[in-house]
Amino acid sequence: MCMKGNIMNEVLKKMKADIIEHISNYFDMCPERYCLKRSIEKEHLKRLLEFISRGKLIRGILVISSYDALGGKERKKILSIASAIELLHAGFLMHDDVMDGDILRRGEPSVHVSYRDLFADEGLLNPEKNGESFAICLGNIAYFIAFDLIAGSGFDTATAIRLIRIFNREAVITGLGQMNDIFTGALKDFPDERSILDTYRMKTARYTFSLPLIMGSVCAGLDDELIEKIVEPAEAIGLVFQMRDDELNILEDPQGTGKSAGSDITEGKKTLIISMLLKNIEGDDKRKMEKIFSKKELTLNELEYIRKALADSGTVDEHRKMISQISLSAKEAIESLDINEEYKNILRYILKISVERKF
Repeated sequence: MCMKGNIMNEVLKKMKADIIEHISNYFDMCPERYCLKRSIEKEHLKRLLEFISRGKLIRGILVISSYDALGGKERKKILSIASAIELLHAGFLMHDDVMDGDILRRGEPSVHVSYRDLFADEGLLNPEKNGESFAICLGNIAYFIAFDLIAGSGFDTATAIRLIRIFNREAVITGLGQMNDIFTGALKDFPDERSILDTYRMKTARYTFSLPLIMGSVCAGLDDELIEKIVEPAEAIGLVFQMRDDELNILEDPQGTGKSAGSDITEGKKTLIISMLLKNIEGDDKRKMEKIFSKKELTLNELEYIRKALADSGTVDEHRKMISQISLSAKEAIESLDINEEYKNILRYILKISVERKF
């Protein structure tokens, strides 16, 4: 991934289009495979495909890129693995939005909100509850299809079993990380820095970067010892990715993130940047900030007050210094890998875009 920008963009666009087409082709077989008789059942799959298509498909692209870098040649097979990871991600996001009460995802209404509106428009009962129930069901369906795609990918039986076990392990770790996130959100006090980073590692870093890189590498036949060494830089990149995401949630407007500005605060999330802020202020400023953080909705003035406090207290600088330190450790881990330059370039590239958050 050392090619020039325009060429790189075209390559990534092609990978994304290939993944979407592969999922679409699978969905076209679903009526017969799953005995779907009614049009509404097909509409659910259409909604799922549209939701996936609005994403960047970073994880699926990493599966293909790592496989290609190691000399993999079986495009249709690896597309099944890439598609599976994007379906897993879609399911996580749908469930996450229900749990967090997020009304926006990728700049449009969250799946549970769009279903809620569908129920309301049809004059059906309990649109709020049923909208959430439908989103949970669709997220579950995404998970189940993901496993079917891996099992039917065409890789040999031993490889397919290994892929399913890796996939399942990372899904469990992500689920436990989500539970940690919910639990810390329910606490009155902030956990220590290490606990927050551990949650980031479990909830985001592993399945966003480690999992797709490992899956692509396994499919290409990379040896186990080297695969384990890839985890270290991949997790560090994932921490950078999440910390930048936390910044953007507060510092950027919804048009730039596709999410509600300050939603981490109104959802009671114990992010590292907010933990740092509360340590850096005291007295009346701290009491006022804690009062704001207890609210379920933020005014624009309150959001601007938080942004100013983050800057004036040096918290943004402190947070970015830590991002730089973790980025440096990721770079060192990448350079120490005994692997080809094309693979290293993938890791260098995703570290760069995680810092810049420009995909």
